[in-house]
Amino acid sequence: MLKLEMKAGGSQKGFTLIEMSIVLVIIGLIIGGILKGQEIINASRQKNLVTQIDGIRSAINTFNDKYGALPGSFSAATTRLNAKAVNGTGTGFVGANNTSSATIVAQTAVGAGNAAGSNGAQTDEPAIFWCQLAFADLIGNSSSDCAQVPTVFGNGSYLPASAYSGTGLSVAYGTSDTTTSGQPIDSLWLRVHRTAGVPTAGVSGKTMAAIDAKYDDGQPGTGQIRTGTNTADCPNTTTVAPYTPVSATSDQPTCIMFANLVQ
Repeated sequence: MLKLEMKAGGSQKGFTLIEMSIVLVIIGLIIGGILKGQEIINASRQKNLVTQIDGIRSAINTFNDKYGALPGSFSAATTRLNAKAVNGTGTGFVGANNTSSATIVAQTAVGAGNAAGSNGAQTDEPAIFWCQLAFADLIGNSSSDCAQVPTVFGNGSYLPASAYSGTGLSVAYGTSDTTTSGQPIDSLWLRVHRTAGVPTAGVSGKTMAAIDAKYDDGQPGTGQIRTGTNTADCPNTTTVAPYTPVSATSDQPTCIMFANLVQ
């Protein structure tokens, strides 16, 4: 007869409460480290972007001091910079003198796959702006070759990439908002936005709110740093109020950042 024997008193050992607590603490530390690391990375990107903006401002001031004109509008570039450079019109504007933030945002003609890179052909002033600065040896990460329309930011094109993946820099001239904000500024604006024909996408509301609070006045529609869309995730430049809880925590890249370049 087949005899089955069972071992009496046998048991399977499980985790004690102390061991489970230790495991949970370790998991918490790992998650906390990941989140803290992401926070450090985000802070670094914000700082890099602001440093990039400050560098462009400095380049413009140096260019203006030396040549008496804004880059892009400089009309003697071929004789004073390089024979291959393109002359601007000398009007003092860089491209069209836009009259509202909407027209600045809507410039979608040239640059980075037609993603709000310029205001017309590659020989128009918002494109010439970068090439004249490059010919003057005042900026890096930008090519002086304006012969072809760039399809990406950076990577040899005249439109520099920014610190945020898939986004880059372009310029537009005009009034950034209406008098709704009480502070319309007629100026040259740097725009941070995304490529691939999506001019109304770039950095997130969360990023905008953090940079604005740390480096400017914390208001989306006033100061030297402003936003360029009007969605739940990103208020536009006519908003006279702090960032809403929705926009200040949104990770959706629906903002175009405006930074005043001529102070």
